[in-house]
Amino acid sequence: YSHLQYAGKHKCALFFIIFLCTGSAILAAYFRSFTIGTIAGMALTLTAVAAHNFFHQKDNFRMYYFDFTMMHHREWRVSHALSHHLYTNTVYDLEISSLEPFLQYLPTKKSFFFRYLSWIYSPLVYALMYLGSYIKSIIQILLIRERLPLSFILPFTVLAAMVISTSEPLTFCTAMFAWIITISSLCFGIIGVNAAHHHPDIFHDGDTPR
Repeated sequence: YSHLQYAGKHKCALFFIIFLCTGSAILAAYFRSFTIGTIAGMALTLTAVAAHNFFHQKDNFRMYYFDFTMMHHREWRVSHALSHHLYTNTVYDLEISSLEPFLQYLPTKKSFFFRYLSWIYSPLVYALMYLGSYIKSIIQILLIRERLPLSFILPFTVLAAMVISTSEPLTFCTAMFAWIITISSLCFGIIGVNAAHHHPDIFHDGDTPR
């Protein structure tokens, strides 16, 4: 178990990444720089990737870092840890079905629209992934009349920090916050969803055995 000695370093790295994300978001608002905002968005993507490792452990506060993306760790514990990891790239993988019909990764017969035009609109799907997940979660909670978890306000603590730490108006800070979320969502979709799981050499349910 000698490799477990590095766990402390991983935790420190995650703390540094979330600090970098929040700090660069504040600087982006202060300097009115969408370039710095892009850095904040990429740092938020790294936060999501690093925080997802803690889904597979007992309840811990680090898994809440994932909620800064506007996605919710509780849902991802089901879709990722209990579905994707057990039934990777199969019809039972919720991370496959949740993107359908817009993105169809399994080797099934597809219409011309979904087969070719998805190359064009897929970046838009990735860019709206965070926001779409947040809206879906809110609707589900309202439908079952469940109490809204406090973790749902975590993303907006970054926005609050941007407003409080700078003299910029709320409208501009909100626009910058939306830019950061969109950039992060796009990066997460391209890297975490597409590149990491759906390379042509990776097995998908329905592939010809090789």
